[in-house]
Amino acid sequence: MLLIALTALMMVSHWMVRGVEAMPSAAVFAALIAWLALIDARRAILPNAVTYALILCGLADAALSDASNLVGRSLGAAIGFAAFAVLSGAYERFRGRVGLGMGDAKFLAGVGAWLGWALLPTVVMIASLSALLWAMPRIWQNAPDSLITIRFGPFLCVGAWSGWLMVPTF
Repeated sequence: MLLIALTALMMVSHWMVRGVEAMPSAAVFAALIAWLALIDARRAILPNAVTYALILCGLADAALSDASNLVGRSLGAAIGFAAFAVLSGAYERFRGRVGLGMGDAKFLAGVGAWLGWALLPTVVMIASLSALLWAMPRIWQNAPDSLITIRFGPFLCVGAWSGWLMVPTF
């Protein structure tokens, strides 16, 4: 039920910003990223089946709607995955613990498949800032050196949907 409500809210925002343009694509993208956000928030996992569906649907949408955009969106998927995979590996190497899971890398790959490579920095910035705003009160309540766990999927959803609303044309 929460998934339906969240997807509906996202569709209303799409309609308010973009009208009925690309409504079927928006519905698929919204449902998949909302589903990933809810799963991650509840279970701390981003399932391969859903992240792969996000990637494949994004690339299929590019091929069906504007094949000339397929290269940019394929690059978006590759760059999105590579950026978070490298960041995850570097963090784990220096800190000795996992800081960013491969599910997050696949989620960002899916976002790249929908939005292309150019919006990925904006998506990550919005996701990171929203995660920071969420985390700051928790950090202040705990000792400054204590660890808190941040499930990044919900924040990637916020960044991804913001990026979707920024896309000039489909």
